[in-house]
Amino acid sequence: RIANQFSLNIVFSAGAGSAATNVNATIFNEAGTTVFRIKGANPLLYVDLPVGKYRVLANYQGSKQGYAFNVSGEKNQKLILNWPDEIEDDSKDIETKK
Repeated sequence: RIANQFSLNIVFSAGAGSAATNVNATIFNEAGTTVFRIKGANPLLYVDLPVGKYRVLANYQGSKQGYAFNVSGEKNQKLILNWPDEIEDDSKDIETKK
């Protein structure tokens, strides 16, 4: 399997199991230096990083997410970034009875 050749496997998803495509992602090392950047990523992203502390910032359809993680040297560590479906706020339609 290809994923086993890389230290990090990022899965981008949207909602309950849908794939998130066209994701822009940047990975920063502990010093804040950009070590990896991709525009228009597909749902599966494989990156080989040296042991260390990192932060990923990803943007999907204008919604940003960030996550801090460590690479320990083991291959195929998995990170899942999920953008949940929007939940409509129906509270304005609820009448309060007194």
